[in-house]
Amino acid sequence: MTSFSISLRPFIFVSYMLSCLLPTIALGQTTMTFGQQLFLMKTLKPSLKRLGIMSFTLTNEDAQRFVRAGRSLGVTVTVGKVRGLTELSSLYRKLIVEFNTEMICIPEGDDKMMLGVGLDFLRESTLEDKIGLCVPTREAFAKGALCSFENDNNKFTVYVNRRIAEVVGATIPSGQSSTIIYIVQ
Repeated sequence: MTSFSISLRPFIFVSYMLSCLLPTIALGQTTMTFGQQLFLMKTLKPSLKRLGIMSFTLTNEDAQRFVRAGRSLGVTVTVGKVRGLTELSSLYRKLIVEFNTEMICIPEGDDKMMLGVGLDFLRESTLEDKIGLCVPTREAFAKGALCSFENDNNKFTVYVNRRIAEVVGATIPSGQSSTIIYIVQ
């Protein structure tokens, strides 16, 4: 009689990655999960180990999902909830100094932070500290962030600012795939 052992760890990891990159077609999902965004951030900065999330609107459940998604990709995710624009500066400094954050992500739905002063502060501070800033909209990206992502029927578009990528040490993958397109500006 022959016995054998199968490790489920690689299967679980691959299954998780597929669930991140292939949203439910039946629902016609075009928004991106945090796992998908994090995976795309890692394509720009494969060495990413610490990510900071700054949000006005995240629920505790969403924050826990983000932390779990980060863990599965080897990234420590620290979620900072901002109650008002006056807290933005101190929370940013805490993420950078105490948690050694390498990249800051603003999740979808945080339009408050993307308006005027909040985005200006984050754009200037992340450039000065050589930290990547990932934003949820192309409009915010056009104002000076490292990247923004879009999902259109399971085709992911990554908008990348070449100048900022050079400053923060991100690399833009040279090969295109059938599911991920990099648009460099």
